[in-house]
Amino acid sequence: MKKLFFRKPLTALISITLATSALADSQTNKTFSLDTVSVAATRTEQKQEDISSTVSIITDEQNEANLSSNIREMIRYEPGIEVGSGTGDAARFGSKGFNIRGIDENRVKITVDGIDQANSFTPEGNPFQRSGRNHVDIDTMKRVEIIKGPASTLYGSDALGGVVAFTTKDPADYLAAEGDDTGGSVKVRYSSADEGLSETLSLANRTGKLESLLIYTHRETDELENYDNDTNPDDTLDFDSDNILAKLQYQLNENHRIGLTVEDYKSDTQSDFPSKLSSSFYSDFYKGDDVTERQRATIFHQWQANNMLFDKVNWTLDWQNSSMDQETSTIYDAPGPATAIARIKDYSHQEETWMLSAQFDKSFLNHQITYGFEYDEKELTNKQDTLFPTDPSSNTLDRGVPLVDGKSYGLYLQDQISFMDGRLLLTPGVRYDKFEAKPSLDSSFAPPAATAGELKDHDSDKVTARLGTVFKLTENTSVFAQYSQGFKSPDLIDLYYSSERNYGPGFHFLTLPNPDLKPEESDSYELGLRFKGDAGNLELTGFYNEYTDFIESVTVNSTFGGTSYDNVSQSRNIDEVTIWGLEARGAIWLDQFIGAPEGTSLQAAIAYAEGENETDNTPIDSIAPLKAVFGLSYDAPSERWGSTLNWTLVSKKDKSDLSDETNFTTSGYGILDLTAYYSPAKSLTLRGGIFNLTDKEYIVYEDVRGLSATTNEQGLYTQPGRNFTMSASYNF
Repeated sequence: MKKLFFRKPLTALISITLATSALADSQTNKTFSLDTVSVAATRTEQKQEDISSTVSIITDEQNEANLSSNIREMIRYEPGIEVGSGTGDAARFGSKGFNIRGIDENRVKITVDGIDQANSFTPEGNPFQRSGRNHVDIDTMKRVEIIKGPASTLYGSDALGGVVAFTTKDPADYLAAEGDDTGGSVKVRYSSADEGLSETLSLANRTGKLESLLIYTHRETDELENYDNDTNPDDTLDFDSDNILAKLQYQLNENHRIGLTVEDYKSDTQSDFPSKLSSSFYSDFYKGDDVTERQRATIFHQWQANNMLFDKVNWTLDWQNSSMDQETSTIYDAPGPATAIARIKDYSHQEETWMLSAQFDKSFLNHQITYGFEYDEKELTNKQDTLFPTDPSSNTLDRGVPLVDGKSYGLYLQDQISFMDGRLLLTPGVRYDKFEAKPSLDSSFAPPAATAGELKDHDSDKVTARLGTVFKLTENTSVFAQYSQGFKSPDLIDLYYSSERNYGPGFHFLTLPNPDLKPEESDSYELGLRFKGDAGNLELTGFYNEYTDFIESVTVNSTFGGTSYDNVSQSRNIDEVTIWGLEARGAIWLDQFIGAPEGTSLQAAIAYAEGENETDNTPIDSIAPLKAVFGLSYDAPSERWGSTLNWTLVSKKDKSDLSDETNFTTSGYGILDLTAYYSPAKSLTLRGGIFNLTDKEYIVYEDVRGLSATTNEQGLYTQPGRNFTMSASYNF
């Protein structure tokens, strides 16, 4: 059955191959185009056709056309990339982050304007705290570049599985090319699936040599609907967020430009779960109040020097503070004769970062050299307080992780060499990284006595290399190949999280720190073929990735320090993982190919992957099912209206594809989405979309990965039925 499912999308993509290979190059279209410029893949501006790896580029225009408002909606038509959504009890914590070719969480590097985003924090056995990585607002972004596969040679630690590089809008995006000018936009968006309403105001100005920009977005949503809204209808979730992005940029002269960027993001999620009151533990209420904040400031200087060492340099000084405060209020029935007890779990997690970086670029003869350095310092603060309003003497003030100071250093060098009049491009690269972590104990951190001696300093380093090549067989056809290494230094939580949880007989657990962890490493091989022409573009890619020293939490013993426990766990380097797969994507301009009405195009993309844990010869649970997306679009020559019909096909997840056959499996499904736009005036655009047009009931595998097949109330994990979204934007 799987082979049949795979064959139909593949046949369509082969048709695109035959269509584009016979045609010359000239046309650019808003759909997938190899003429699109990438910056993140090589840290320099390069057309996608000249890059030796696979990069997905999502522009602001695409987000607008797809009516996206968050990172999950942003990538819904990008096979090979998944974003898990918090569902069931975890709905209050939002999305899980990015999964690229089966590698996810902190193994994927996320940056905003080059600033590393804080790592997720998900302590084992703790349902009251989750710190995600989705603290960005889509309306401030002008482009998102997703590098598929290891990219540590340019981006250092955490780029083990890939990179998601967000780039925010600049004043120039709203202004005329020259002269004093004022511009901006107003946008309103509504979504029926979560009763979501958002408003965005953008203002930009140029006065002389000074440019300024201010973007403000406010969002309010309820809980995301399930297919059957009768499932726990009394459970509620109210989310609101505010994001402010401000930029000042000044052109000192033709060679020097300086700027300041400030951003402030804050969200508040209030949840109420009366469905939990049916348990034998909670009696009166179970409510959550989660506040997430991210503030950052950046100073940059661009210098067009044109000297012997570099043609230009761009250095930045960044500060960022990311924090999450999660408060869970409950009334529970204590065992024994005690009456119901009010309790507040007040947990917080904060990461403050200072980062200094510089990039130098030099071109001479057939070489384009890029080199630079990055240095950052991080301070981690974590609190796990348990408060009893009616009995303050029972309060416990604690940390799950000690105060930690982390430092990292990175030096990189890349050379893009052109041979044979540009037909052959060779791109070698190398990088050195060093990571240090130093914990400090204070009165608020009381680790189990038996583990206190394990809290020592950690340091690790790594040299990574990369070699990529692109060879143009003809004017329209090229092949590309790349070998790249990745690495990831251990997370602070894996190094130092220390916890003892004693809930009574049979429930006495101990988690040990492990400052002796080694970095995770990867080797990636990628081979591809590209076509481009008047009638469209096509890219076919095969990849094979090997990962070693994966860090996983494992059961190590039932006793420690002379004390017996029901479980003793610790993060250790154990797994060796192999992931391989095929991807294809393309677009045909049907007006050029078959004489369809001008502005008609067809897009297609497919991703298939398999993975195996070589340690115990079991499948990798993080591999997403095969996914294919087909899109038929029409844009009127007048540019006043257009529409797109997207058909998404996802294969089922069998028991044979899981490491534990008792875990949740998902059925295959196909859904249709229809979007359209109309511009009654050049400055006004109205958009609308009907999603899940056929009202299909389905579950996204990434949402239920790792859950038991016997999980109660499985309806909580279904996606919305037929729903709609609409927006209106006015540019001035």
